[in-house]
Amino acid sequence: MEYTIYTKIKERNGKTTEICAVDLPFYCRCPECNKETEISLFDEIAHNPDIDPFSSRFYCESCTAVFDEIREQVKHTLDDVDNMSAEKLHALSNLLDKFNEDCMEW
Repeated sequence: MEYTIYTKIKERNGKTTEICAVDLPFYCRCPECNKETEISLFDEIAHNPDIDPFSSRFYCESCTAVFDEIREQVKHTLDDVDNMSAEKLHALSNLLDKFNEDCMEW
């Protein structure tokens, strides 16, 4: 079979097999928890053509969920920033402190 982008795997018997690169699994380590995570590199490139495979970070589902929850909390808190009471400002400060302690980078 012919593919536009493929790799070759040489088997022990000397036979070479071509595999479509899109079908290959790619893995990375979550920079937050170090869990091995499978990624679809070609999907990532399709959604972000400027992606750098040497320095880009990919987070596991668990860490992504934590970050998404923090983002939602911050967004919800900031929705009312002009009318924010001292209590809400304190809550926002605590949330940002927690983010800095627990999550270091998005």
